[in-house]
Amino acid sequence: MENLPKGFSNAFSGCGNLEELQLPADLKGIVQKEGVIFDSSMQTLLFYPAGKKDKSYQLPAGIKKVGESAFAGTQHLLSVTMNKDLQIIEEYAFRDARIENIHLNEGLKEICGSAFDGSDILELRLPDNCKISSSICMDCKKLRSVKFPANLEKLTFGFQGCSSLRTLHISKKIKKLGGGFYLKGCTSLTSITVEQGNQYFTAVNGVLYSKSKKTLIAYPPAKKGKKFSVPKTVKKIGANALIDSRFLQEVSMKDSVTACGQNAFSGGAALKKVRLSKNLKKIEYGLFSHCRKLQKITIPDKVKQIDYGAFDGCTSLKSVTLGKKVKKICENAFRDCHKLQKITLRKKTWARNLTLEKCFVRTGSKNYRKLVLKLPKKWKKDKKLVMYEFHDGGLSKKAKVAYY
Repeated sequence: MENLPKGFSNAFSGCGNLEELQLPADLKGIVQKEGVIFDSSMQTLLFYPAGKKDKSYQLPAGIKKVGESAFAGTQHLLSVTMNKDLQIIEEYAFRDARIENIHLNEGLKEICGSAFDGSDILELRLPDNCKISSSICMDCKKLRSVKFPANLEKLTFGFQGCSSLRTLHISKKIKKLGGGFYLKGCTSLTSITVEQGNQYFTAVNGVLYSKSKKTLIAYPPAKKGKKFSVPKTVKKIGANALIDSRFLQEVSMKDSVTACGQNAFSGGAALKKVRLSKNLKKIEYGLFSHCRKLQKITIPDKVKQIDYGAFDGCTSLKSVTLGKKVKKICENAFRDCHKLQKITLRKKTWARNLTLEKCFVRTGSKNYRKLVLKLPKKWKKDKKLVMYEFHDGGLSKKAKVAYY
């Protein structure tokens, strides 16, 4: 070897028992100290063997960068302390490491994407003036608390899979939440709080809203309570807002709500009953996907489209009523709704303006003979065309038809 390739540490990904990496003494561009590899300038830590048996490590003085995947997958190291000179932690630096304590220095300027993903870190205290460009701590299953930089204005990352995180505090200067902010898999999160003086967000009973309370942003997945009534101030329920809720059995929307974002109720483990706003115009992508206890849904009359996978995997759903203006039901909208027994359409006439993609795949598969498609009497004269459309959309030919 004449030179060390850039990003070479990825070549040893998953080598959890690797205690030592032996490289030629005259290899250009590196320095090796106590089994740890640095660049020749001693400013970047390039590689720490994942199987090295030490329990703690102090970054040497002068090191300004922890390189990509440098500590990834370490098995025995429990604590790392940064020096005062460190400026950047690169992508995947501590990914899947068993490290529990990472002591960050106050002068740290940037933490790059996925730096701590999958690690065993217990607490994340981010220094002031530190830039965070994207998600840095997904699937940190032991992470219990997070402290944001005091000057942080935009929170672009979420905490997906951080199953030990119990509370989340939105600091004073945060004024924007990026698309990456959501709480899927935060199965212990009971409350969200907002620092007094924040001009953009507020929290009521642990639920996060925009300051005006016109947007419901996040409902903690582990918040106790069987029922939730969306406040009448709310006009929009954000994407992923109530994702993976563990205890909610019943949700009621006021008619002030005009939009619900994608996956807003997805994975609601206990959700049985929902009252939708009459002013919704679209059922978004994955809105109620995998709400396995949801039993009945009535789609409001103003809804024109039911998007991809909206009720995918709602395995207890027995009754669906479709509103008068529905024009399109997208692919997999009702896939795997095994127990569905009744589909009722409220459109008065068959105007050949209802597009059914493959939306009824395996719908009613556990009781095809009980599945009834209820149509207005005026549709009877177009029965062949109507049934062709529904069968083409995946509805079993064993389903019965009734008119009202």
